[in-house]
Amino acid sequence: MSEYLKIKKWGYQTCCPDEENTVGYFTPKNNDEIQFYDGPSYNNNILDKVKHVEFEKWKYDTADKLNLTLKEMDNRFGIKYEVENLDFLIYQSNGIWGWEKIKDKENKITWIRISEDNDVWAPYDDYDSDSDTNPQDD
Repeated sequence: MSEYLKIKKWGYQTCCPDEENTVGYFTPKNNDEIQFYDGPSYNNNILDKVKHVEFEKWKYDTADKLNLTLKEMDNRFGIKYEVENLDFLIYQSNGIWGWEKIKDKENKITWIRISEDNDVWAPYDDYDSDSDTNPQDD
């Protein structure tokens, strides 16, 4: 199992890419632990998630200037991740637009597709069995 997405609050400068076709604005509860899948199920493949090389190099190069250890740099600046088939980085403070949601009755969660163009899905720890259902739920 994986960590989940959570709702991220919109700021006054948040620009929604497509208000009619997005299903929410999210961020990982824990970007180190969350996993991403190539479909809306824990049975689908887990996508590769690796540290962003340029950001790790910047932290390494900057640690001495700030008189910090690499662990202190991680604590202060976090870790940015690249995820297979995703065209943006996963980072502790960035927002993620949801493009589709599918309820998972078995696990009582909702799956959110976080890529507009690719099958990249993340679990969202919310399930409302009383609301309207997707045809895939039946």
